[in-house]
Order: sequence, then C-alpha cells, then structure tokens
Amino acid sequence: ARRESAADITPEMINHLLTTARRTFDLTFLDLNGYPDNAATVCGVRNADIRLLVARPRFDSYRLGWGEWYDCYWKYCGLQPRDIQLVMNRTVSPRDASKAADYLGMPLAGVIPEVPGDLGWKSVDEGLPLYDQAGAESFTHAIHMLASSFAKDAGLDMHLPDRVKQRLWSRITATLG
Repeated sequence: ARRESAADITPEMINHLLTTARRTFDLTFLDLNGYPDNAATVCGVRNADIRLLVARPRFDSYRLGWGEWYDCYWKYCGLQPRDIQLVMNRTVSPRDASKAADYLGMPLAGVIPEVPGDLGWKSVDEGLPLYDQAGAESFTHAIHMLASSFAKDAGLDMHLPDRVKQRLWSRITATLG
C-alpha cells in the first residue's frame, strides 16, 4: 500500500490476502515498501514465515535505514533482528555482506553481486529483469541459489521443468533487480 492509501487497507484485508496466498500458492513473496507503520507492512511482516531485509552495501541502506525502521516500530512488535534475514543486493564483496549481517545481528540469507557495466541500471531504467541476461551470469546464479534455498525450506520439489523454473526465477528477480 502506498503511504497515501495506507488508511484504506485494514489488517484484516492483509491477513485475508496472506491466508488466501498460502492456500493457493506453494511460495509467495510479499514485497513491502519503506513505511514501517502502515497496516499492509505491519501485518505482512508480523505474519510472514520468512522475513528478509534486502539492502545495498551502503551505510545509509542497511545501517541508518534499518535502524530507523527497527527503532521506530519493529522492536515494539516483538521482532528481534535475528528474526529477519539479510539479503545483500548489488555487493562487490561477500565479506562486506557478512560484516553487515553481523552488525545488524541478522543471519545472512544471500549475497546478490553487482553486475558488470551498466546492466543493472539498464535493468532498472528499462524494466528488464537481469535474470538470464548476457553478462549477468553471476547475478542469475546468486538468484537461483537464493530461490532454491527458499523453495527447499518450503518443501518444494526443485525438479520442475525448466520453463516453470524460468518463470519462477524471473518473478523473484523482478523484485530484487
């Protein structure tokens, strides 16, 4: 929900959405915005099976941004940093991701590498998912590993036909790209 329409969405609506998604789909990703105090965000995070913080390896992205979120609201909901997993997006060094996870007190779920050249910005500007783009093989591999771990945790059979895997990975990468 956008900030201006947050008042129109009730906790019951979000809980119904999550319940329906759980009954309908094997795996559901709920991409939330940066406003920690609206009903969609609060209910989505509180009722999620797995919680991810996707951040960039920049001071303002994971240290300041998360601190404001957590201190503003999440610690009052009973969530601890260890209840959330970090996905470090667009990183150059996996070591930096480990340091960030340690700093935040979160387990590290995955590291998505920076893609070479302008591929990442082109993806954002033109809305083209990076998955399976020439030159983004390291990104594709990292997304596959991350998605596979979520699917395994959800008890999904990873021996799906390639066309089904392609659609699943493309949808996941659209939220992380």
